[in-house]
Amino acid sequence: MGTISRDKAVFQHDWNDDSWTSGTPTTAAETLSGTTESLTGTIDCESYWSVQITVDIDHNASPTDEVEIHLYGGAVSGAMDDLPFAVQIADHDVDPCQLTILVPDPPAYLRVGFVQTGSTDSHEISSVHVVGFTGVTA
Repeated sequence: MGTISRDKAVFQHDWNDDSWTSGTPTTAAETLSGTTESLTGTIDCESYWSVQITVDIDHNASPTDEVEIHLYGGAVSGAMDDLPFAVQIADHDVDPCQLTILVPDPPAYLRVGFVQTGSTDSHEISSVHVVGFTGVTA
């Protein structure tokens, strides 16, 4: 009996230059400020049948604001949608918080945005990982 495995590619976002790397990023963390959205660079998902996004968030002590995670798609890298196709909220009562979002049949290009629901906190996005699944082998 054979073993079934998933062919995949794993990337971590580097906030230093908004790139995605399979190695160690120069700057893995981003601190949110006020209600300004922080956006990752665009990642090419054309060859993936499914994408898994995992984010790690460290909330402020005694937080009042939640963190919204926005997923944006696009047909081409330079023309991303203005509105997210999905929104997930990371509960500030869970600290630290790890959250995984599954995107079956993702758009050709994907970008992740993070924004606080208020301006009293400065939560930290400590890492953003993307796993792109390309196939299943037996």
